[in-house]
Amino acid sequence: MGYNRILLIAALAGGALAAGAASARVYDLSYTVTGVGPVDLVLTTQNNLSQGAYGDLGYQVIGISGTRNGVAVTGLSTAYSADNYVFTSSPNLDYAGLSYDTGSSAFGLFWGNAPRSRAAPGSYGECYASGCNFGVANTYNGVTGLTLSPVGVPEPASWALMLIGVAGLGAAMRGRKGAALAS
Repeated sequence: MGYNRILLIAALAGGALAAGAASARVYDLSYTVTGVGPVDLVLTTQNNLSQGAYGDLGYQVIGISGTRNGVAVTGLSTAYSADNYVFTSSPNLDYAGLSYDTGSSAFGLFWGNAPRSRAAPGSYGECYASGCNFGVANTYNGVTGLTLSPVGVPEPASWALMLIGVAGLGAAMRGRKGAALAS
């Protein structure tokens, strides 16, 4: 009787978790900075689409971790007027871009899609230092190989179903053990 109660509680908890939508999406963002090295970031975004600075629908980044050429990224930044949005279709950034901090410097990653763009038209660029002007020495780096890919994170409902399955297997095993002892 006790295991039936556990199964009932697990089923109710699973139903409650399944009813709530996931609150975030997670993406890997990787690129190489010309003359500097690799950048590997993990972005956490809001789950719902919203408008970036230029009206495109994307996901607002709410958390960031990773490394830039071996140096830890400490968080998001609002430097360079970044809107901190990513887009699931190419280009994955807009002119307002994504900005992050390493503790000692802030970096901005942008898509060159406007005449006054921080990156060359049709390419990605990275800004650093006190300014972010395309072509100005010590403020702009070229970017190659940018990829944005979703990370498979199990939803709460998936965890609940796994727990229900394990509890069900445990109850079945216990039931068989009791039946074998009774014979």
